[in-house]
Amino acid sequence: MKDDSENNQGYEHMLDFQMSWVMRVPTKQEIKSKNKKLYKRCYGILMKLIEKDKVEKIVSVNVWKQWKRIDVIAEVVVEYDGKEEKHVVVIEDKAYTMIHDDQLNRYERTVSDWYADKDIKPHYWVITFFSEGEDGYKTIKSMCDSSNGKWQLLSYDNVLDDYSPTGSELFDDFWINKW
Repeated sequence: MKDDSENNQGYEHMLDFQMSWVMRVPTKQEIKSKNKKLYKRCYGILMKLIEKDKVEKIVSVNVWKQWKRIDVIAEVVVEYDGKEEKHVVVIEDKAYTMIHDDQLNRYERTVSDWYADKDIKPHYWVITFFSEGEDGYKTIKSMCDSSNGKWQLLSYDNVLDDYSPTGSELFDDFWINKW
C-alpha cells in the first residue's frame, strides 16, 4: 500500500470522502425528512456540480473514488423537465498541490472514451483549497482554461452558497468550521 497523503496532510483524501458523501446525501429520504438544512446544502452542491438550478427528482447518484486515478467520479441521474438526464461529474482535488503530468487532458480522454457511446453529459471540476487570488489558484485556473476548455475551477471557499450550520457534525466540521 502506498500512502502519499504526507505531502498534503491528507486533505485531498478528506475532500474525496466529503465530495462522495455530499453528492449521495440528496438521494437519502431519511436525511431529507430529518435534517432539511443538511439535505438542502448537499442538494445545492450537487446542483452546482451538474450545472442545474433545480431538478424535479434525483433518481440516483453512484460515486467512485480513484477510478482510473481520477479522484472522484459520479454518475448522476435526474429528472428535469419531465425527462431523465444522465450526468457524470469528474472531480480532481488539488489541496495545496498543482496539476501535473497532463492530468486534466488524460482524465478528460479517459472519461470521453468510457462514455463515448452513452447519452451522458460530463462536468469536469478541479476543487482546490487555494483561495481565489492566491498564486496557486491562478496557476490552476490557467491550466483549466488551457485544457480543452472543459475543466472548471472551484475553490473550497466557494463550494457552498450558505455557511450556516446544518446540525451535521460530519458536514459542519469540514465545510463550515474549516477544520
